[in-house]
Amino acid sequence: PLIVVGLRGKVVWLTFWSVTSREGPIVVDRLDQIWRGLEKEGGFASFALVIDNDEPERVRDLIATRSLRLPAYYASAETCLAYGAAAGDLPLHVVIDDDGRILAITRGSALEEIEEMVKARLRVLHPAGGALFAAVTSRDGRPGTDVVGGAMER
Repeated sequence: PLIVVGLRGKVVWLTFWSVTSREGPIVVDRLDQIWRGLEKEGGFASFALVIDNDEPERVRDLIATRSLRLPAYYASAETCLAYGAAAGDLPLHVVIDDDGRILAITRGSALEEIEEMVKARLRVLHPAGGALFAAVTSRDGRPGTDVVGGAMER
């Protein structure tokens, strides 16, 4: 029911939400901030799956007026059914690890715990914190005799 291509090796956080729910706008504001931070760490992807397929104008307006950058897509009825995403019981969060296994399924707006779980998994995938290292040789060709190497940010 949900096909996501090109995400092998990434931790994926899916959130089903509704623009008509009381928590919907609050959750997407917080998700936008959290997801922006997680994207900087690399190896992360996120999708806000809107169940309000009959409310496209409200969804677009909410995203535009709040200057949100989160990737929002409409979830099909089949996808909502498969994940148990019902209008009265949102938001629903699904975290999938880099091997495609579901790490967590949870409901509600306690996003900090999910964020910490995702960060922990990203630290396992990228223990150097996204830093790139290079071998350094000196002018005379010997390894690192007069140059001190370090991490370069991406």
